[in-house]
Amino acid sequence: MKGFMYLNVVTSINQTGLMLPCEIHWPDGRKFPIEKVIKWRKATKYNDNTTCYTVIIRGQEKKIYFQMSHPNLISPITIGRWFVEMETE
Repeated sequence: MKGFMYLNVVTSINQTGLMLPCEIHWPDGRKFPIEKVIKWRKATKYNDNTTCYTVIIRGQEKKIYFQMSHPNLISPITIGRWFVEMETE
């Protein structure tokens, strides 16, 4: 069964508004630079406000997700959060 875990992710937003993840910070303190962002797409299995990013970390393809806050809840300092899928028992 799949669950998910929210993570801290260093993110870059360029002058055109393109947001890309740069580094994942795991809860135990480990940091994983994202070597490359391959693609991104809507992740409708969660909701219409979630984007799945396919990235390369340590030479392996991984998926991380960005879930935008509900449009009525967005503030200038809270726009959403990152998570990964995890196997649960």
